[in-house]
Amino acid sequence: MTFEFIIIHQPRGNEPILGVLRERLREALEANLNDVEEYALAGMVQAAFERTRPGGGEPRALLAFNVELPDETSSMRTVVDEFADSLLASPVEHVVKFEDPLLHKELAARSEELFILELKLRRVLSIIYLHAYETELYNLLREEKMKPQPENNPPDPSDMAAVRENEFFHLTFKQYGALNQRPEIHKAPELKELMRQVGTYEALCAELDRKPVLHGDDAGFLAGLHDLTPVIEAMRNCVAHFRRPNQRLTDRYLNDLPLLHEALDLFLERNRRDWEDSLCTESCWDTETRLAVEAAMESAEWDEESGVLAFQHPEEMRKDETVITSREELVSYLETIAAETFYGHCPKDSGEYLYECDENGVVEGVLTEYEDRLEELFSDDEDGEDNEEEEESEANKP
Repeated sequence: MTFEFIIIHQPRGNEPILGVLRERLREALEANLNDVEEYALAGMVQAAFERTRPGGGEPRALLAFNVELPDETSSMRTVVDEFADSLLASPVEHVVKFEDPLLHKELAARSEELFILELKLRRVLSIIYLHAYETELYNLLREEKMKPQPENNPPDPSDMAAVRENEFFHLTFKQYGALNQRPEIHKAPELKELMRQVGTYEALCAELDRKPVLHGDDAGFLAGLHDLTPVIEAMRNCVAHFRRPNQRLTDRYLNDLPLLHEALDLFLERNRRDWEDSLCTESCWDTETRLAVEAAMESAEWDEESGVLAFQHPEEMRKDETVITSREELVSYLETIAAETFYGHCPKDSGEYLYECDENGVVEGVLTEYEDRLEELFSDDEDGEDNEEEEESEANKP
């Protein structure tokens, strides 16, 4: 892995700067249990170029150099950090690190985390504001103090519509935490116009205190974002501008990230449960399951003389038909159709189905309409089974 540095140092004729750098790298490597040969050390620190700084007093030089470390280097991050720390000693006066593959890897992981988090947050915010407003759906922040960025050139509704986005794709995490706040009125004409619209002093006070989002749970969720988003915003700035976050920021980010995910997940779960509780009919996956079983029974060919049901199959199944000769076979066949249909439509979370199929209940419910015909169709089989049991019982008598 290659790491790039620039330093300002005091040139010393009797002490070449590259020798100083290599010795300090060796100390960092050996302190972290890495053995290094002198010949290998020479290739690990290579100068790119050096520029002497003009001016009076002691000479100064700017040196750009690379550090090349083997991929198998033990505790590589610690080695690089300790080496960089060791540079801040005479004759070196200033150090800046640039190319850093370890930082690249860390920021790439953070970028993936932030991508997942922010899209989930935008989804929740869109649910809240699309529920709060019935019109101007590309102007959901019209009553908000916070506006999409850049504020002097806001996103065009047609552009957002073309890529299926909205204003929440143009906010920062800092702004997310300040949502549901209306701008204060500072000009007398605006206040007079508002008073004229509402009519009374009490109504004016209520209007001044009114939040853009009034729904209790939604407003509570928005208020909770204030404490969770600043650290996320700081980490996103590091990722966006390729800066290395300090340990304090990283620790706070790793603490707040799951808390924000939890708040978002609880919001979505609450809405899902509220929706299910409000339904007076079956879910869409239950409906598809019932319809599939009903369709199978409606398409069945009844042969009362032979006492069988025949079910035709699509050509792609490469099977002509299924012949059923008993109620038990019929129930088993229909339960297979029910389960396959149910799990083909049932939602998942992290690869796990959210609900279980009651295939027996579905099948028995559909067969209720066919009970008389089925009893007559399979009556000979039942009589035959009863006769066989009686004959076997008689044969076992002493």
